[in-house]
Amino acid sequence: MNVSELKPTPPAVAPPFDVQSLVGTILRRYGLIIVLIILAIVFQVLTDDLFLSSRNVAVLLRQASITGIVACGVCLVIVSGEIDLSIGSAVGLAAIGFAYLVSIAGWPPLQALAATAVLGVVLGAWQGFLVAVVGVPAFVVTLAGLLIFKGIGLIVTNGNTISGLPPEVVWVGSGLLDLPATAIFAASLLVVFLGVQALAGRLNPQALRRNWLRIALAAVLVGTGLFYVATGPGLPVPVAILAVVGVGLALVASRTTFGRHLYAIGGNREAARLGGIRITRDIFLIFCIMGVLYAIAGLVLVGRLNGAPPDGAPFLELDAIAAAVIGGTSLMGGVGRVGGAMLGAILTASVSNGLSLMNVNSFFQMIASGLILVAAVAIDIRGKRNRRLS
Repeated sequence: MNVSELKPTPPAVAPPFDVQSLVGTILRRYGLIIVLIILAIVFQVLTDDLFLSSRNVAVLLRQASITGIVACGVCLVIVSGEIDLSIGSAVGLAAIGFAYLVSIAGWPPLQALAATAVLGVVLGAWQGFLVAVVGVPAFVVTLAGLLIFKGIGLIVTNGNTISGLPPEVVWVGSGLLDLPATAIFAASLLVVFLGVQALAGRLNPQALRRNWLRIALAAVLVGTGLFYVATGPGLPVPVAILAVVGVGLALVASRTTFGRHLYAIGGNREAARLGGIRITRDIFLIFCIMGVLYAIAGLVLVGRLNGAPPDGAPFLELDAIAAAVIGGTSLMGGVGRVGGAMLGAILTASVSNGLSLMNVNSFFQMIASGLILVAAVAIDIRGKRNRRLS
């Protein structure tokens, strides 16, 4: 027997606690939330405690809702390596179609909503067909869609705003949920989330210990939201719609084969093709999903404005893409989270809202939003470079 085999095995030494690595992990996972908290504190001081008032928070979230709804979808479009520049015109056309059917054609709102959903899917499917099947670059297709959809909207409205909508439609864009309704709504989302987590086997003790910080953070956010609803005017209905869309698409992205395929396609399209992923089908489907979001955002837009403007929703596509990128979605594809896109929409709305409360000219607000977008992309590119070098 070898003498060396008789020597006792030295005890395993735990790796030294790396503070820099821990800080880097926290910033990478929760950096956007930390920025939001710092931003809220700064604006709260500069606006004499007005920014975090219950009423202003409700206004801020309502402002972020339409951008957030489409940002959740465009996040997955970008993850798949594509882009959608037609969002503002498509949402505007969906809003015009809904308002026309209700106000002019006299359709009941539910029937008009179903027809608007079909219209949105048709718009998304048309662009998805050109991108996935014909092979026209998404930049060209959606840029053409921006012009075509806006032109159709101007023809239908003759350059005039369609108004005269029933109260239930206005409620969708401007209504509020009281505390009991909000509690039921939040509990329903929680049950769905926990059910999906249980089916995925992520509620075991080890997973709970590993994700304790995320669980605590989610509890704080939910508790803060319920506090604002209890002390303020209520939960805006568009925010509830945004929450449903966000949770639904987040589950699609993380818990379905289709969602995993989108990340694989955006990460390495050739490898995805060799792996048997049906790229044409998945790209077509993600544009169809965008079509559904066109209809939802169009309904919220009509309710919020109590009418459908002839020029659609100008610059909504830029706001949505900016929100997704600020939320961590890489323009190179393969990386991004739906939750990050929602937080990005809230951050951009917070900047605009805070500067408005400070009576800063809207021109400077545009400059600030542009600088934030450039900084987010620069950080993303630098992070990718560092990961490649490490």
